[in-house]
Amino acid sequence: MNKIYYFLTLCIFIFFEINYSYSQDNKQNSTPDSTIRHSFEANLQELLKEEVDYENLWSNARVMTASRSVERIGTAPATIYVVTDEQIRQRGYTSLEDVLGDIPEIEIQQKANTYTNSYYSIRGIGGNERFVILQDGIRISSITGVLHPVQHNFAIYHAKQIEVILGPASALYGADAFSGIINIITKNGAELKGAEINSSFGRFNTADNSFVAGAAIKDISVLIYGKQYYSAEPNFPKFYEEDFDWYINRYQTNGEVLASQFVPDVTKTVQIEPFAMPTQAYNVGTKVGVGENFTVGFTYHKQIHSTSVANRPEYTLFKKDIRYGTNLTNIYSSFQRTIDKFYFRTIASFNSFTVDENSNFENVYSAYQKGYKYASESTFQFDQQFQYHFTDNTNITFGVLFQNSKALPQTGDLPLSYDANVLKFSTQQYYIGTNVTDSLGNDLSIFQDFYWTQYQNYGVYAQFKTSFAERLYLTLGTRYDYNTRYKGSFNPRVGLVFSPDAKFNIKLLYGEAFLAPSNQKTFQQFGDFIPTTNNNNQVTGFTLPFFHLPNLALRPERNQTIETNVSYAPTNNLRFSADIYHNKLTDVITDVIQFDKVFKGIEVEAAEVPTNQGDAVTYGGTFQIIYHKKIGDWKAHTNLAYSYSDGKLNGQQLPLSAMHTLRLMGEFSYKNFDFTPSILYRTTSYHTTFKDDAGNALGNDPFWVASLYAGYHLKEKITIFTRFRNLLDTRYYNTSVPNVTTFVGVPQDPLRWNIGINWKI
Repeated sequence: MNKIYYFLTLCIFIFFEINYSYSQDNKQNSTPDSTIRHSFEANLQELLKEEVDYENLWSNARVMTASRSVERIGTAPATIYVVTDEQIRQRGYTSLEDVLGDIPEIEIQQKANTYTNSYYSIRGIGGNERFVILQDGIRISSITGVLHPVQHNFAIYHAKQIEVILGPASALYGADAFSGIINIITKNGAELKGAEINSSFGRFNTADNSFVAGAAIKDISVLIYGKQYYSAEPNFPKFYEEDFDWYINRYQTNGEVLASQFVPDVTKTVQIEPFAMPTQAYNVGTKVGVGENFTVGFTYHKQIHSTSVANRPEYTLFKKDIRYGTNLTNIYSSFQRTIDKFYFRTIASFNSFTVDENSNFENVYSAYQKGYKYASESTFQFDQQFQYHFTDNTNITFGVLFQNSKALPQTGDLPLSYDANVLKFSTQQYYIGTNVTDSLGNDLSIFQDFYWTQYQNYGVYAQFKTSFAERLYLTLGTRYDYNTRYKGSFNPRVGLVFSPDAKFNIKLLYGEAFLAPSNQKTFQQFGDFIPTTNNNNQVTGFTLPFFHLPNLALRPERNQTIETNVSYAPTNNLRFSADIYHNKLTDVITDVIQFDKVFKGIEVEAAEVPTNQGDAVTYGGTFQIIYHKKIGDWKAHTNLAYSYSDGKLNGQQLPLSAMHTLRLMGEFSYKNFDFTPSILYRTTSYHTTFKDDAGNALGNDPFWVASLYAGYHLKEKITIFTRFRNLLDTRYYNTSVPNVTTFVGVPQDPLRWNIGINWKI
């Protein structure tokens, strides 16, 4: 760890010296060509200086994610959505999850997964590890592709705009840019010049507080931001009595739970404790800029939530200290320079992910004892990008990348919390329930395997962009990655954009992507060792009715996407758009039940093994209408989006993806008042583990849910606001990530409200 920090410090010093020396040598002779600077506006400062025309956002906004350089959204070779800082406040967003929940073709199943809480599907492709989160073009999500939450742990009040790309992007961004890219473009201290505090309190003892502050002295700017979130969460047995019937009538009465997921009539008794499943999250970060060319930054994201999320009460406990916590840290430095027609950007970053050492389960898999989890992964990454501009309309981008990763993949259920200070800790951890002796006094403990890994990744990418005819734009790109774990991967992209006039735009796009098998998927293991006894009730050994086994031979998943995107604006106030996509996925990693496996010398009756046996097809699209109007003191911005999604996974129903989704949002302003209502309608998303008598997959019921944000500006710098989520207090369900112990439909939050204040200092 110390070596990485020393290396980054050295990189920062060298980059600063280069920047200073070059500036001094060229201060007198430097006369930047305005045409060239416009062409190389991957320089973040140029993007931040532009005032966005919100009435024509979808045609005039500038973005930097689709091509790693700044361009108009209308000509960017991608299906891309932009959310501005003004919209973040107008809509009452407080987290990245809030933003993504309103993006068409992104479906979020809340309270659906033990490890991530909310589970994301983009265009029918499910998984939080299948998209990449960037900040100013630098990856801040896990570089090793591990599962982690994307909720309250990602702050957004420091954002100038958030760019969301739907579809594969491995041709530029490599592994895990499988279904999309999210890029948080941040402000800088020179632009902010002050501070902003956002604080609210609401139902279920929920507190949501954030701050952002910035300052500049000559050529040095500093941005600091942070977020804190806590919620006790609803007492679900009070709101969903039928779904929690077991909890109310069996657990609360006599502490009964089911002893096995395979034997429904065998119970055991545990201690009764009050219902609790709190959530807390933190996010802090800073960015320091020296001139327009050098930046160094730091981000830290933490979230802790209940590990009982989505599980039925007969199989798990709902206690305050049952929790799963993740820590995600990124330290980076970036240096960029434009010299005549040549632009380059150098990025060095260190990314670290850990599972909190106090993370634990108490459920049927851990025999209702505390089963602790731990994981540690770190990556150093060096990314060198070059761009050369032949003419105003033609340029080429070229880059090389190196990654070095070390990891302790997520462990099995540990009897003790992980402690790195304990000598040989990893060799002393037995599987829960095996630390017993037989009738002869022999120790029967079965010790766990810790899969320490280290690997490297080498990447090279190239992209050619040109406008070879008036209003006709072509993008050709490709990237090759070689990983010492799973060998090579080649990913091309092609984009053709035709814009005959300012009103009409059409995009034809093709791209490929790969998803590296994460350490968590490769090495994950869990299950329950059941003791066998003789006639004297003495333990003689163990059986394994079920165990999830690791698979070190996993290969990357592949995705090939064809899509088209059309938009038409008959007037400045009205815009129609539509996109259609088709994804073909191969080598999809799915859990397969096998019956011929042996683990630790014991035959596993039903072994769950991740394998590359999946193939999937997803297809669909979105039709959207955007209308903007200003009359006197009134401003109105309305957005109606209908999305269709369908497909098959291994010939069966596509899981965790609704066929029909309707989003309606209105943003209204009158003098000092802001008023933003929204409605979400979604049809059934399927679970697939559970099926009806006819063999059809089960899922949640279709639902409508409404929300409302309202704000009043007391003064220019003070806003009082309130937000209502699930405004009509609807009892609705999301679908859980498939597992035999989970709800088919997971009960969702009843009405949540909060009131707060936004203060600009």
